[in-house]
Amino acid sequence: MTQFAYTALDKGGKETHGTISATDAREAAKQLRAKSLFVVDIREGAAKARGSGTKSPREFLRYLMLTRYLPPSPYDRSLFFRQMALMLRSGYTVVQALDACTQLTDRLRLERALNRMADAIRRGSNFSTAVADEKQTFSKLEAQLVASGEHGGDLSPILERLSLDLARRREVQRQFMVSMIYPAFLILIGGGVLYFLVTTVIPKFADFLAGRGEALPPTTQFLLDVSDWFIVNGPTLFGTFAAVVFGLLVAYTTASGKRAIDNVILRIPVIGKTALIAGMAQAGWTMAMLLRSGVTLLDSLRMTASVMNNQALVDVFESSANQILSGRSLANAFNESVLPLLMQHMAAVGERSGQLEQVMEESGEFYRKELTARISTLTEWMVPIAVLLIAVPVGLVYYAFFSALLAVSGAG
Repeated sequence: MTQFAYTALDKGGKETHGTISATDAREAAKQLRAKSLFVVDIREGAAKARGSGTKSPREFLRYLMLTRYLPPSPYDRSLFFRQMALMLRSGYTVVQALDACTQLTDRLRLERALNRMADAIRRGSNFSTAVADEKQTFSKLEAQLVASGEHGGDLSPILERLSLDLARRREVQRQFMVSMIYPAFLILIGGGVLYFLVTTVIPKFADFLAGRGEALPPTTQFLLDVSDWFIVNGPTLFGTFAAVVFGLLVAYTTASGKRAIDNVILRIPVIGKTALIAGMAQAGWTMAMLLRSGVTLLDSLRMTASVMNNQALVDVFESSANQILSGRSLANAFNESVLPLLMQHMAAVGERSGQLEQVMEESGEFYRKELTARISTLTEWMVPIAVLLIAVPVGLVYYAFFSALLAVSGAG
């Protein structure tokens, strides 16, 4: 038999401590529950309190990593929920699982949040309330789902769904960003090279040609005129561009500005369609997860709105929730929106069949596959287009350079 030190709450909520003999931690917890005690923490032997003792060199190195001080990302939260689900299935109490996750996380803010949550539960709170109190770390949707799982007695499956949902949303965002980064990088580098040629190389070449007193080919003369224009108006041009970008960023921080810009984004060819598909994949998964967890359709729509990145889509789901509240069907609510026609039909099918959560899950998976295929196609097309946009002006510069050089050489 092994000795276990425990912390528990009696029927009156008073915290008690002691030791108990059992074959393992699960058996010890079973004995304590038989005595009408709520197990808060249980450890083998006289385990030292967390954070006591001398830290190892490895622990000190953790504090030197700059990434440790970044806010917890969706990946960090996804990993936390997955670890919690695994530990709860293995027989850990919520506090034990939180203590273990505290040691496993690399994010200081998340570590402190988990410590506060564990302390709150030791004082008699429950897990869902502790999650809801950490508003800077966990979203309202995550807190609501944890509360639903806690109330229904299936917390571990709910945490698994949360982890999967966060991982899916992260993958959708990653795919969308990857499709845009490489072409943007090529255009940026090409633009920098072109600007260098036009403002530095060509003026020096012009001085050389002026000294020869020879007539220049039309292409070369055109580039020299462009170079002169850039030298004179370049600072104003880039200053105006920077001011416009800054103004858009500032406007995006306001509710009305974000709504206007996001509506414009959805109407941009190619990019708008891709953003809409990404939003539908995310909405389908989120609604399916919420409905399966016992959340009402009204609350599911409102929580889905809270995870949308595009304000135009936020407005769609909030408006749909209000229409549901007034007695309309989901299909009718979706019909008066920017949502794709397929999503509107799928909502109608789900309502008629009584399997809305299954239909939403399949819709999310359909749009995920469409997004992957669309991003693959966009990448295949945008890379050669970006290369072409770079190659044509740079090639023109070199053509003008060598044609002028040959003209001067022939005249000499």
